Amino acid sequence: RICRITRCSRFLDVGSGAGDFALLLHNQGASVATADSTAHRPFCTEKIDAIPHHTIDFETGQIHGVKSLDGTTIVLRHVLEHVKDPARFLERLLSLNPAYFYIVVPNARSVERKLLGKYWYFWDPPRHLWHFHVEPLEILFHRLKMAPLQFGHDTIPDLIPSLYRFLRIHRFPKSLYQPLNPKS
Repeated sequence: RICRITRCSRFLDVGSGAGDFALLLHNQGASVATADSTAHRPFCTEKIDAIPHHTIDFETGQIHGVKSLDGTTIVLRHVLEHVKDPARFLERLLSLNPAYFYIVVPNARSVERKLLGKYWYFWDPPRHLWHFHVEPLEILFHRLKMAPLQFGHDTIPDLIPSLYRFLRIHRFPKSLYQPLNPKS
């Protein structure tokens, strides 16, 4: 979807985590780099020299060693809900002159959130500071003079992490919930 909509072949995967999305883009023939809070390269891309890695200060949006991102799509998958000030963070990234952003955030109006209530994994305070749905995103984009090309839905399953959250909240034995930990 990202390649089809943007027709872009250069990407910076910010908050890349394990690097699986960057690896997918690389395997599709795209030029991709990763950026995260540590200098340690993502697990999935650590042995691929063609995928450079940068550190980013999530407080300021400063990407060390990057002066411009002309013609690049910045990938922000599950990043904005974690940063202290999403508008300020995006403003800093906009100053690097990217071609596009690909933004994925949990949908606070999703069916899963309504069904799972307080056990919905993406509530997850204090790590998730912000909760988005289309209208707040439209307001944020309008304020920053960003024009969305398309809104859509991601397919990240959240039932297992929500079960993990339920079991933890209700103090089940760690041996029962730990195998369901999204980071395990």
